[in-house]
Amino acid sequence: MPSPLSPPHDDVYAQLIAALHPSPPVQLEIEILPSSFPPQILHESPAVGVPKSLLVSLYVKARKIFFDHVSSRDSESYHVALQATAIVLLFDPNHLTAANFRKRHIQRFSSIRTENDYNDRDGGNLAEAVRHELKFLESLVASPLSKHAKSSTLWAQRLWIVQNFFTLAVRERAGDEAMQMMDKGGFWYEELVIVMKAGETHPRNYYAWQYARQLLSFICSKRPESVERRRWDKKLLRDSIGLVRRWCLIHPRDISGWAFLVFLLEQLHNEGCEEGNKEKGIEDEIGISVSETREFARKYKWKGESIDWFLKAMEMWDIDC
Repeated sequence: MPSPLSPPHDDVYAQLIAALHPSPPVQLEIEILPSSFPPQILHESPAVGVPKSLLVSLYVKARKIFFDHVSSRDSESYHVALQATAIVLLFDPNHLTAANFRKRHIQRFSSIRTENDYNDRDGGNLAEAVRHELKFLESLVASPLSKHAKSSTLWAQRLWIVQNFFTLAVRERAGDEAMQMMDKGGFWYEELVIVMKAGETHPRNYYAWQYARQLLSFICSKRPESVERRRWDKKLLRDSIGLVRRWCLIHPRDISGWAFLVFLLEQLHNEGCEEGNKEKGIEDEIGISVSETREFARKYKWKGESIDWFLKAMEMWDIDC
């Protein structure tokens, strides 16, 4: 068997690096294949398949390359180390050193450049760096990779990027029109779909749903307080409740999904209470969620704890505000 540093592995290593860095960036569907597959990369965009035994040897090589170049001030070495982090995180999604190196790569674009800064090998800007990183993280957490879908490191990395750079990056990339699209919730709905897909890959995915909680709070806080904002918030919450409720009824054993549905209903309930009046539409939305869940349990004679917990949580509410 060839060693990790042999020429054949050098070729395969380059192939995997190229597959993980498509230009323009797109969401990949990555799968780790059984070791019985031939030791080669299967790549037909957007699908990428890597036999597990091959990935192990490529990880050993990538890890060595990364630590050999991570402290270098040479621009070529910096670029080699950055590429290696993709394979490191593909094998070990909780590798904090590799994740933090990718964070620093994005931070380079937001700081004042000096003559000691690394040269920009990617020919991009902050928006481009953020776009590539979001697509890379999306490829990891939304692919059929169980460890990655529930990686606290990857979800924390994605939240950090959005909270610190996303607004600036979108404005720099596409101007005010893109920001208006974000205000209408397009970005939130896309992220919610990613979270639900990760929840299917790894059931009871606390880290994915917690990311959704924090992201929703962040997006809502970016809009100035106004009557229009409250109207927008309620619409976003109602639409999200419908999506998540359907997801929960398809995955009735997933307590993390039901807990997030309760979170959304609480947010909608609080919106009505803060206005100081009783809004029938909000009560109706809560009532629909309860009645559809009860009907599901009755129709299929469902006895799962997750649905029981959800219904008990709803019974504790004072809907009259």
